[in-house]
Amino acid sequence: MNNEVVDFHDQKAHLEHISQVIFQDYEEILKPLSYAYRDFKLEDFQKLINKYDGFSNETHHHVIESNLIFAATFLLGDPLRDDVEHVINDMWEAGTNTRILSGDHKETVLKAALKAGIIDPDFSDNDMSG
Repeated sequence: MNNEVVDFHDQKAHLEHISQVIFQDYEEILKPLSYAYRDFKLEDFQKLINKYDGFSNETHHHVIESNLIFAATFLLGDPLRDDVEHVINDMWEAGTNTRILSGDHKETVLKAALKAGIIDPDFSDNDMSG
């Protein structure tokens, strides 16, 4: 990575830039982690905690998760294990139909699957979303 600092005043431009970096510019498998915050006075925050039962209910999270100030996005490298290609190849030779189940972004999973040799880069129907 080049440790660049990019100033974004609109969220759309930020998301487009992050997508470009993660999914197109780098061969590495990267996962974004964004950081945002919201300032509260201690007494105001304590009132909210009492009013919303300590935010124990998921539906109350919007109270503290809205009007956030975006601070940064960090890109975390997530390399495959060294032996993954060999293991996948052994599974293919044994007749195993190998798939990836993941909650990651589609492009991140496809990049990992390509690197691991699970999917063919020339085959267009690699996605089993659902």
